[in-house]
Amino acid sequence: MQWIEEEGITAISVIRLARTSLASQLTGKLAVVCGNAVPTERHREMATAVKLGLETGCRFLLHNRRTVSDERLWRGLFAIPCYWEPAIAQYTPLWPSHQQQAYRWAAAILAYSVRNALEDLHAKYIPDELMPTLNRTVRNTIFELMVADPSLGWRLSRMPRAFLSLNAEQGHIARLPNPVG
Repeated sequence: MQWIEEEGITAISVIRLARTSLASQLTGKLAVVCGNAVPTERHREMATAVKLGLETGCRFLLHNRRTVSDERLWRGLFAIPCYWEPAIAQYTPLWPSHQQQAYRWAAAILAYSVRNALEDLHAKYIPDELMPTLNRTVRNTIFELMVADPSLGWRLSRMPRAFLSLNAEQGHIARLPNPVG
């Protein structure tokens, strides 16, 4: 299985990016989506939840890819809601489809983690009818950031890539979660 490799960044750099630029860009987009639903004085709480969700998701994705067969990791990889759509970006590089799937999968896992971290705000302020738009915004924003910084996407997609490669080597057809694409 051929991959278009990118120069890697360290796990510490990924976590630092999650706490800073990823979190600030995502928080800004969510503030627009949530508009009047979340009171302005709660935006700091939203920013904290986004950081926590991104950091939790990144730490999960940064697990040793050689342990991809660990059942606990499988449950995490496949925890994405089946009704979610695949992440999309305005620009997608001409990568092999399995590489795009791995990036989308990593973005969906991060988005799921962020969405879980936002649950308290959802329960208090964000109406259910706004959640599909919020979820889509989180997924697509993360995917766009991963595509814009391929070394970040490469590092975060290691576990999904290991899963796809393992299945290809064993001749299995990988049954991927719906939001992978």
